[in-house]
Amino acid sequence: MTFFEIACEAHSCGATIYVVGLFGDIVASRIERWVASLPDAIVNVRLDLRGVSYIDPAGFVRVARVLTGWRDTHGAPAGRRVNMEFPERSRRRVTLPTLAARPSAVSAPGPVHELGASGST
Repeated sequence: MTFFEIACEAHSCGATIYVVGLFGDIVASRIERWVASLPDAIVNVRLDLRGVSYIDPAGFVRVARVLTGWRDTHGAPAGRRVNMEFPERSRRRVTLPTLAARPSAVSAPGPVHELGASGST
């Protein structure tokens, strides 16, 4: 079972990192190492997250910091830039009823689901 895939491509002055699947700690570590190894000739980095189904906030903060550091360290004279493309938001919108129409907090809880031996419901 594959949880994520990362692909990287670079040209003479630009590089793109593609991530598909789950964006977690392992993905963040790999992106950090890859950004640290970029040659000085690279002035544009694009992070394409359009294929990501879940973004771990802590992992994303790590990647955002390393990309910001790369840009700021070499940015002003060389004109380095970072572009991030995020997944499209779900088009489904959930509308919650007003507080007066919601069941009270003392109502009976919903059904209880027991976990199977594998940890799934």
